Amino acid sequence: MAVDAHHLHRLPPPIQPAESMFSPRQPCFGAAAGEVVVGGAGGAVMAGLCQEEQLVQGYRQVFHHAAKMWAELAEQRRRHARQMVATVEAAAARRLRAKDEEIERIGRLNWALEERLKGMYVEAQVWRDLAQSNEATANALRGELEHVLDAHARRGADHGDGDDAESCCY
Repeated sequence: MAVDAHHLHRLPPPIQPAESMFSPRQPCFGAAAGEVVVGGAGGAVMAGLCQEEQLVQGYRQVFHHAAKMWAELAEQRRRHARQMVATVEAAAARRLRAKDEEIERIGRLNWALEERLKGMYVEAQVWRDLAQSNEATANALRGELEHVLDAHARRGADHGDGDDAESCCY
């Protein structure tokens, strides 16, 4: 497992080697440095008890160190989780801001298209009114033409001349 250099200052101190933790030079049962323990059977029992106490102290140190290590690992996991959440939140905020900007841009485009559509609707209405007016004018002119042609046909039937070069226009 690789460890980043900037995280090394947070790691707990390394475990002491086993021989220094269980050293017979450490005092036990309140024996001060340089005090001599009585020899014989009592001394052997005392030495055994002293070694057992040293083992218990060593195990306590190991357990204490393991507990500190687990606590530090849990804190590292919490920090990492907070950092991951912050990173995800920042990315989501950027995406949300981009989507908001896109919605705003599309809204402006939609407004411009609606205004253009309104203008085209007005223009279409003007063209339709002009077409209806032209159609009415054409119908009126057609009616006048039919009237003039009918009048000309009646006049031609009255004169008997169908080849009259006279204009029919007044």
